[in-house]
Amino acid sequence: MGKKDAGADTHFAKGFMLTKNNIEWYKGLYLPDKKDWTNPHASPLLAENHTHLPPATIITAEMDPLRDDGKQYASALEKAGVLTHYHCYQGMIHGFINADKFLSQAREALDEIAMDLKTSFGN
Repeated sequence: MGKKDAGADTHFAKGFMLTKNNIEWYKGLYLPDKKDWTNPHASPLLAENHTHLPPATIITAEMDPLRDDGKQYASALEKAGVLTHYHCYQGMIHGFINADKFLSQAREALDEIAMDLKTSFGN
């Protein structure tokens, strides 16, 4: 839903679980009016200003058509001075984090999220 460059959205648009067609379909369900697709409230990457936002943890998967949007958003937050923790899991596809019973990378990602939450809440 963010700014588009030739990247993960084209390289992994087919054959890696989440497809470009799926993304378009989900966007249509979430925002039936296409003019809302570029609203920063729906896609924070498109906001002009990212300052004064809370710390963020952004986890992406190497073979996810949304990977580059996640990386761009992390970069925008960092540029705005927002404490940002970004990690891209190599060899993973969109939704990998849901397979924590089978993938050590998913367990690692969940542990990262828990550690960042503990740090953010001072525990």
